[in-house]
Amino acid sequence: MFYFLFAVALYNLWVLANVLVTDGTIPGKPPISTKIFQEFVLPTDYG
Repeated sequence: MFYFLFAVALYNLWVLANVLVTDGTIPGKPPISTKIFQEFVLPTDYG
């Protein structure tokens, strides 16, 4: 249950970041890709 809720929270944070970048409009194609978002959220390289 924890992992599901954590994944939902990360997804919502990604959507919020995309909305904030586009000045409050919901974009058709996200300007922040999941790769860029991953590099921002998880800066530590584990291997």
